Amino acid sequence: MVYTCIAIVAVVFQPVFGIMADKLNFRKHLMWMLAGLMIAFAPWWIFVFAPLLKINIIAGALAGGAFIGLAFGCGCGICEAWIDKVSRLEGFEFGRARMWGGIGAAVGTFISGKLFAINPDYIFIMASCAGWCWRYYCASSVLASRAAWTR
Repeated sequence: MVYTCIAIVAVVFQPVFGIMADKLNFRKHLMWMLAGLMIAFAPWWIFVFAPLLKINIIAGALAGGAFIGLAFGCGCGICEAWIDKVSRLEGFEFGRARMWGGIGAAVGTFISGKLFAINPDYIFIMASCAGWCWRYYCASSVLASRAAWTR
């Protein structure tokens, strides 16, 4: 049930986010939204989703599917579209960025397996930490671009 909700949310929202990404061009509004969803991932999973699944499986599946579908199902498309646009602008190969993304996913899977053996909640906490890192990157690149425009 949870996987069905994830897929439905991703299929419904990906075209919406695609249209928004095309209209926003290189502005990072969707990236900021994605950072916020990533930051909220650990609190959502630990304090809302897991307890809700224990109380009501249907409500938990709908709530979890909606959040995970937005954060990861649509988030991957947002990131890939943005990286593709930036790669065309900056002149680097999109395939190389995809390769490093695949290596990062493999390393993340390895680390997640080790963390799961210690405490499964650590995985979600690390996802939220990655969201904070992404938020910092978005903020620093905005400040750097503003500084470049004022010179």
